[in-house]
Amino acid sequence: IYYIAPPAWAWPDWATKRTARNITKVIAIFPFEAALYRKVGADVTFVGHPLVGVARPNLSKSEAYEKFGLSSSHPIIGLLPGSRAYEIDNLLPIMLRAAAKIKMSLKGVQFLLSVAASVFGEKISRTVRRSGIEVKVTNNNIYDLMSVSDLIITASGTATLEATCLATPMIVVYKTSLSTWILGHILVKFPYVSLPNILAG
Repeated sequence: IYYIAPPAWAWPDWATKRTARNITKVIAIFPFEAALYRKVGADVTFVGHPLVGVARPNLSKSEAYEKFGLSSSHPIIGLLPGSRAYEIDNLLPIMLRAAAKIKMSLKGVQFLLSVAASVFGEKISRTVRRSGIEVKVTNNNIYDLMSVSDLIITASGTATLEATCLATPMIVVYKTSLSTWILGHILVKFPYVSLPNILAG
């Protein structure tokens, strides 16, 4: 039994067929995923995504403003650079450069960054300090960050679904090596990197 099976919606049909041959049942979390596995003969049950009903803030907006030291009268942009070392190294500097440009054109804008993995906390804080941009940094308060943000800039991944559940507007970014991009361009059949776009068709 495969719960959260390999993403049939992203890979070629032959890869989906190979997976289906080696499993008894697929427990699917996306409706289109269930349809694709059924198409190749797999026994599939669609159960919905586990984040639905779970992704919700712990604090009210007023409590979150106070906790993070933010003003409700100025725009708030959340920064979510991801939880992997590669993402921190390659996406965070880009997000901070974008923040610098936004700050020049949007008066009073505030930035709030969530550290997804505490092991990278010091690296993130050091990178933020070097940027010269005023960014408030918080640990593992992603749903509260999303609830108070007018917009988030996030790495592609689970955070995009969490933001969708919370109805938070987002800009989704990612950066890969050239070899990974070429391989993905050949194998991956969807034109989007973010799950909300894929879900929306």
